[in-house]
Amino acid sequence: MLFAFLFSCVNEKEQRFQSPTVKSVALKSYPKLIVLEDNVVIWSKAGLEGELIKRCDKRSKLNFTGTVSNLTSKIRFNGVSYNEPWLEVLLRDGKKGWVYAAGVTFEKKGEEQFTDLLLKKRLETFFGTELNERIKQYNAKFYELDNVTAFAKHYTVGVELRNEIVKKLEDKIRLVDDATLPNLFWLENCLLGYSLQLIDNGKRYYLFKDFKSIKQVAINTRGDDDDRFVNLCFLMYPIDSIEYFHESWFLETSDNEGSSLLGRGIHKQILDKLNDLSNKDALFKPQIQRIKMDLLEDITNMKNTYWENKDNIIAELESILKSNYSFLSKSDIVAIQARKKMFESPEKFKIQVNLWSGR
Repeated sequence: MLFAFLFSCVNEKEQRFQSPTVKSVALKSYPKLIVLEDNVVIWSKAGLEGELIKRCDKRSKLNFTGTVSNLTSKIRFNGVSYNEPWLEVLLRDGKKGWVYAAGVTFEKKGEEQFTDLLLKKRLETFFGTELNERIKQYNAKFYELDNVTAFAKHYTVGVELRNEIVKKLEDKIRLVDDATLPNLFWLENCLLGYSLQLIDNGKRYYLFKDFKSIKQVAINTRGDDDDRFVNLCFLMYPIDSIEYFHESWFLETSDNEGSSLLGRGIHKQILDKLNDLSNKDALFKPQIQRIKMDLLEDITNMKNTYWENKDNIIAELESILKSNYSFLSKSDIVAIQARKKMFESPEKFKIQVNLWSGR
């Protein structure tokens, strides 16, 4: 269904009227808005009670005056319930009108004074007051962290917020049949240190840690444990330093499928860095424990397949066992030893190895 139909059919009770329009700073030149769908309507006033001035084609451009309404209107589109403000636009003939914010996006990323204003309103309506306030507090502290202890605590808060935001997105977006996923890339800047990406063949949004921006924060803090931790994360996500579902020790060959790269030395490298971190003040103890468990799961999982041949795998496991890592428990060592024994006779234990060769 088109924006025009949806906008004209919203029940008056679903609109929330507040005080009159609030105007931002005066403009010397008008920022450009890009229309996201065909038949997006420009109205004579904010809301759905004005006169229809014009229908816009997808990808057409509008001049934004810098004025955002206090009025927000509830409209459901492409499986998402929006509650967005209205933006005042200036047409070529000199007339002014109002377009629904969900129907447009800013042409340039450099319009921070306006995108921030719109983002603030969107976050309030999209995530609710309590979660939005916590997001604001997190973002406000992001570039002000001055020591490694504050960094570690802030990092944990960011992960918790990311998980809540992703859950909120899943709750709000209910795609029907082959409906198009709505453009929500304004969320790219909602949580500092995270990158918004599409997953599941473009059917879901997810926020992944952006370790490039996180590293800039770590560099400016007192203490070096956070620098060590971020460098470990760079090793785990080496391609673009953006977190993903599969770390560097796993080769994804298709969606959610692939093989372990045990035997290439990656597991040993990461265990070395984990051991170094564990001998410090243990500020990153939860993260160290999670990464350790993921590595051990990759080594010992009976369902795993392995890209390298058995000789390379056994050599890396022997090197791990000889390292005498202090953070590995006795049960961890026993599990690695038992798995090494299995790799000596992979056929007997039905372990697929040497997949790189195609045999």
